Formats: sequence, C-alpha cells, structure tokens
Amino acid sequence: MSIYDIKLVLLTLHLVGVVLGVGAATFIEVFLNKLLADKKMDDSEKGVMKVTYIVLRTGLVLSVLTGIGFIVLEYVQGRASLFNDPVFWAKNSIIVILVVNAVLLHLHIMKLRWGSALSFVSWWSAFLLGVFLTNGRQFGYVEIMLAYGLAVALGALVLEWIRSYAQRRYARSHPVPPPSTP
Repeated sequence: MSIYDIKLVLLTLHLVGVVLGVGAATFIEVFLNKLLADKKMDDSEKGVMKVTYIVLRTGLVLSVLTGIGFIVLEYVQGRASLFNDPVFWAKNSIIVILVVNAVLLHLHIMKLRWGSALSFVSWWSAFLLGVFLTNGRQFGYVEIMLAYGLAVALGALVLEWIRSYAQRRYARSHPVPPPSTP
C-alpha cells in the first residue's frame, strides 16, 4: 500500500467521522429543542437520543484515530511543518475539548444543556477550521482559540434562547387547566 493509498483511506475515514460528528451534534441540538420543550423525555425519545449519541461517539472516535494516523504519517515522512501550523493545534485543542466534554457528559458532571451546546459549537468549529483555514489563510493559535471561545459563548446563549422560545411556545399551545374545585 502506497503513502497515497494510506492518506486516501485516512482522509476518507476522517471525513466520515467528521460527517457523523457534525451531523449528530446538529441533530442532537434540533431534537433536544423539540424534546425538552415540555421539559421531559419519554422512553422512545431517550432511545432516539441514545442512538444519536452512539453516532456522535463513533464520529469522534473515527476523527481522533484518523487524526492520530495523519500525525504519525507526517512524522514518519519527516514533515515537521504540520507541527508549526496554528490551525493544526487549534483543531486538536478543540478535539481534546470534545473528548473531555464527552467524558463529562457521560459521567453526568456536565449538564446536558451546556455540554450539548459545547459539543455542537466545537464540532462545527473544527469542521470550519478544516474547510476554511487548512492550506489557506493563516491566523495565530491565540486568535483562533479566542474566536472559538467567543463562538462557544455566543452559541450557548443562542441555543439557550432557542430552547426558552421552544418551551414558551409549547406552554402556549399546551395550557395547564386550572385545578378543579370540589
């Protein structure tokens, strides 16, 4: 198998991981807004979320493993320039944040509302860094991470506003009847 073939396999699996991760993170946010409008989740809804989390974790594992594969390949080929690229370090920092967030969510240390928002923004940030800043315009690591931090904060606020709106809309369409008097 040639280096080209190895890179092609790594790239294909990496893109599959990213598609699964970004897609599942997006679906989770959309679905959570729908599910949590009534502030409860029944067993069938939990089942759908469980499957979606499996897809998300599969994407994360594929992305991490293929990312490590790319690093090893670059190192073996003697290409140290990758290790001087601030986009490379920013994407890897975001992936580390995704992994830590996933562990904290799994252990129920991170609240679902904030952990899902962090996951959503992180997946999209890593994706957009890969699309727009790889082999293109360069920004410093600090600039990228500051922009990421701002995106996380804004994303969390916007997602919280969407959730509140969905809950208010649900409450208006499902009024609570007054208690009956004997």
